Amino acid sequence: MITIFDIPLLMDQICRHLSPHQIRRCLRVCKAWAVAFNPYQWDHVFLIRKSNGGSLVEDLSEAEKQLLVQNVYWIRSLRIHFSEELLNVPDCVNLRAVSFRDLDDYLDNRDTGS
Repeated sequence: MITIFDIPLLMDQICRHLSPHQIRRCLRVCKAWAVAFNPYQWDHVFLIRKSNGGSLVEDLSEAEKQLLVQNVYWIRSLRIHFSEELLNVPDCVNLRAVSFRDLDDYLDNRDTGS
């Protein structure tokens, strides 16, 4: 028997209209709903930089890193919030772009299949 959870396009449409809080509530209804709604809690990931030293990855706990690795397939958008001090440099008045080390190469290789 087919259920609503077996139709990805329908689930996409439903979850598009749910807030992250509502999706988390759906996860707690029963095991079947937890499995069905889990991917949608990872649609949009927002990482906040907790410190100015080290790297963003160092700011994450081991449990957070493991969760990200386990669910990376489901992430559709990734926002990273850095401390204002990192980008608020008075001498960079002509700054028009910010790039991340290795990210451009990664995206280029991923797009070309290298």
